Amino acid sequence: MGDRKSDTILQTPIDHLDVSVTLKAMCAANGYRSLSDLLEEPLHTIPFRTQSGYRILHEVLMILENHDLAYLADDW
Repeated sequence: MGDRKSDTILQTPIDHLDVSVTLKAMCAANGYRSLSDLLEEPLHTIPFRTQSGYRILHEVLMILENHDLAYLADDW
């Protein structure tokens, strides 16, 4: 499981993360303020959300992997 430092990224406001403007726009369009908000719904639905697509799904998966949080994608 992730450590405390890795887990804090889940609560950090999307606007404060080093992510693409496309991911920020998708989160704003769907009312997600943090990655934790985004992950409340199944990951496989990300490409079908407003202003989203498979690149956004890939970016989210890479963020999780880079922060030792890939286990959060195990159940999707």
